[in-house]
Amino acid sequence: MDGVPSDRGALEPSLFWAEILSRDPDRIHRALAGLPRDDRLAVLDHLGRMATEPDWHPLQRESAKTALSAIKSLGTLRHSEDKA
Repeated sequence: MDGVPSDRGALEPSLFWAEILSRDPDRIHRALAGLPRDDRLAVLDHLGRMATEPDWHPLQRESAKTALSAIKSLGTLRHSEDKA
């Protein structure tokens, strides 16, 4: 699937996305923190599509918007340039 990171560390894909869409800034930050920068950017791109495309359920769009806001406020994308 487009926008899904290639390496999610120890989290299974469904658990990773549950954390990202949890609406809890700490959980969102922890889920992204271990990813390489390129994967974090792919997640950000995917969340942007989720937040704006009409095919997503309204609650999914709201969760994506919350995640984007948390990522921006926490500066998650500024962590290590690349772990890979």
